[in-house]
Amino acid sequence: MKITETAKSFLVSELGGEAFRYFCVMLMGYAVDLLGFLFLFKVLGIDAVPSSAISKALSSICSYFAHAIFTFRGKPGAISHASAAKYFFVVAINVPLSSLMLYFIDLVIASGVVSKISSDILMLLVTYVQTKFMVFKK
Repeated sequence: MKITETAKSFLVSELGGEAFRYFCVMLMGYAVDLLGFLFLFKVLGIDAVPSSAISKALSSICSYFAHAIFTFRGKPGAISHASAAKYFFVVAINVPLSSLMLYFIDLVIASGVVSKISSDILMLLVTYVQTKFMVFKK
């Protein structure tokens, strides 16, 4: 199978570019989120939904700066009051949406950790599109 120059150029630019950087930051943010959730849920005994909301809010702060500096670097105003306001507006929408999704998945699965991971996977694409086109757009 021969890869055309256009396809090769796209793959190189996306895999070495913004999408790859987004994925790396997403993994870092998710590690902060999941570890925070596990600490709150398993160690402190806080219910799954509030644990998820708190850990997601903390990871969002870390993720904003990582996306602004690393993922969407070179875009004008990456770190600004305007981009921060947009980012945390998206977070303000997504935390309750993710928590609601977690609540309903947990009703079916009844496993806080598996339910959280499932709801977070569903939110991944939504969050990428929001971040790319609403927050750090050119």
